[in-house]
Amino acid sequence: QSPQCNGCILADSCVALRTRRVEQLPVKLRTVKVKKRTMKYLVILCDNKIALHRRGAGDIWQALWEPLNLQDEPASAALSHIKQHQKEWTTLCKGMKHVLTHRILTADFMLWQPIEKPTLPPDYQWIDLQQLHLYALPRMIEKALEQRGNSTWASEQAETASTSRER
Repeated sequence: QSPQCNGCILADSCVALRTRRVEQLPVKLRTVKVKKRTMKYLVILCDNKIALHRRGAGDIWQALWEPLNLQDEPASAALSHIKQHQKEWTTLCKGMKHVLTHRILTADFMLWQPIEKPTLPPDYQWIDLQQLHLYALPRMIEKALEQRGNSTWASEQAETASTSRER
């Protein structure tokens, strides 16, 4: 570190120069350690409805809505039943990356479209796809849902949102 104070245009207002602490200032802040996190979601669609739940406090995306998170969901009879149908799941998108200041998230999204609505784990609800725009979703999940079968999903959502705004 060898500051060139004499030629600096900020020398008149420089605290380090004025207090003779040029070698000590500016103080470097600790860099935030970026953690990696992998998530696996199952998007369940049935009768034009999607299964979602609201995330709890104390983690990323608190109070936002998400599909079934296969890694965070505690074991339950409903989850066991859903996992029995794993052969019916298709890949929606794999390795989607989302970079936050303190985390790099990577997620896989699977899609299941059962004929009959399965019993959902506690705290999950069936949300009408026409009402989905009323629910706050993390951007990463929105992007994954937009990839569902060409652009039909995105156009349906945009059309629904614009129709409800006109009312």
